[in-house]
Order: sequence, then C-alpha cells, then structure tokens
Amino acid sequence: MLIEAILATALCAPLFIFFRERPPTPPSSSAEVSRENFIQGVKSLMKNKSFLWLIVVIGVGFGTLNAIGTVIESVVHPFGLSEVNAADLGIIMIMLGLAGSVALGIFAEKTKKYKVAVGACNLAGIISFAALIGVLYTQSMVGVSVLIGFMGFFLTALLPLGLEFAAEATFPVGEANSGGLLIAMSQVIGAAQVPSVIILISTKFSLDIYY
Repeated sequence: MLIEAILATALCAPLFIFFRERPPTPPSSSAEVSRENFIQGVKSLMKNKSFLWLIVVIGVGFGTLNAIGTVIESVVHPFGLSEVNAADLGIIMIMLGLAGSVALGIFAEKTKKYKVAVGACNLAGIISFAALIGVLYTQSMVGVSVLIGFMGFFLTALLPLGLEFAAEATFPVGEANSGGLLIAMSQVIGAAQVPSVIILISTKFSLDIYY
C-alpha cells in the first residue's frame, strides 16, 4: 500500500504544478456564467425538486449495485457458488458496466433524453434484481452471470448519466456541488444496505440449516 500511495502521489504532483485552473479562453458561453459558492449551491439544490428526485433515483440504483458488488460472495455462497465464481461475477459486472456507461452515455449525448435513459436503467435494474432472486435457486452460474452482467450494464451507467443530468438540471449551480451530493447519496445508501443484505443472507442460511 505504501508503494501505491507513493506512486499515486508522484502521478498527481504534475497536476498541481502544470495544469491551469481554467483555460485562457472560455470553452463555451456557459463557462462565462458566474457560479454560486458551495453553501449557496447546496441551498439551491435542496430547493430543486427535480434534483431531489434525481438524487434519490440515482442513489438507490447505483447504491444498491455497490452493495451487491460488496457482498457478492456472501450472496452467491449459500446457493452453491464458489469464491472463484463470485470473483468472476464481479469481473462481469465491472466490464459490462463500463460498456454500458459508454453505450448509454453516447445515446444520452446524441438524443439528450437523459430522463428516458435514467428511467430505462432503473427499470432494467428492478427486473434484473427480481430475476436474480429466482435464478440463484437454480445454482446456474450461466444464468446468474447473465443477470449480473445485465444489472452491471444498466446500473453502472446510472452514475455518469446522473452526473450529466444533474449538471443540466441544476445550472448554474456548480457541477462539483450536484455531482458531489449525487455520489455521496449513492455511497450512503450502498453502505446502509450492506449490513441489511448480510443479515438477510445469514438468516436464510440459518433457517436452511435448521430445517
């Protein structure tokens, strides 16, 4: 870890030395608009109903994906899948998540239909979660892999879509404010779900042993 910390610090140092805070010429007309400071920005966001709905939708979807990714081994182990299977499922989730972020990001950028894209991702996530519950009982690695990949493809894309959607919906509030709150909500929801999932799995496993 010390080597990683040294390497990360060495790579970040040139950023503070050579990178400018802003380009000499504004890249767009919106870049010339003065932004609110952090406190004022947060107050504006808390009064923006569209942002509050968005932060809940993105937070629940992406936060739940993070929770599943954190406890994936505990989820699949009671159903006969091994640690190696759990690692493979994590890789599938990440790789297809990256692909989904690119594909859905391009779709949203070209069509500007961020609301449709976010809604489709959440609907796909609900369907995949419901199907995963049933498929786990079949102990089929192929079936679980397909659903985990499907889940990762759509729910991972929620974060980049949400960041862009929030920036559009809350302008002229700074992207750092809206994006920061969006990510924070996702992490809080994900962290809150982890112990709940572990308790449910432990209860299910204990009942199976008892009966």
